[in-house]
Amino acid sequence: MAFPCLPLRAVGVRRAGLALALLLVASSCRTAPIYDVRRAALYPAPLDVRMRQVERAARVQGWETEVLQPGVLLATKRRGRHVASSTIEFDERSFSITLRNSSELKQSGGRIHKAYNEWVRNLADAIRREAASAGYGGPPPPAAGAHDGRSEDPR
Repeated sequence: MAFPCLPLRAVGVRRAGLALALLLVASSCRTAPIYDVRRAALYPAPLDVRMRQVERAARVQGWETEVLQPGVLLATKRRGRHVASSTIEFDERSFSITLRNSSELKQSGGRIHKAYNEWVRNLADAIRREAASAGYGGPPPPAAGAHDGRSEDPR
């Protein structure tokens, strides 16, 4: 349908612009703010036990780990050509997961493909389960400045 006040060429440009806008909106639906876990509280455990718990949880969730230093692991997850590397920092009472870099996950402007956020949520839940099953004491105390890691925590 042509508008009487616009030449036919302008209508085509408008339709192309509308199509482009819809495409951008649709593609942005697959991205979300990058999800980090910050100082999530855990049942207390010695650092060597905690490292084994974190490594085991990561392995179960399909992440490869590398020890960078005591209390710090580099975790990498690969799904086809999609790759994410995150730092997992932990101590006797808490842990954090922070994105280091990614490939083919549409990372841009503090946003990333929703699949990454799901991977991190699953990893965090697995770490919590491992820590809870160890039997090292009562409920975890809140860590100083703790963030429960369950809500979106954009950078």
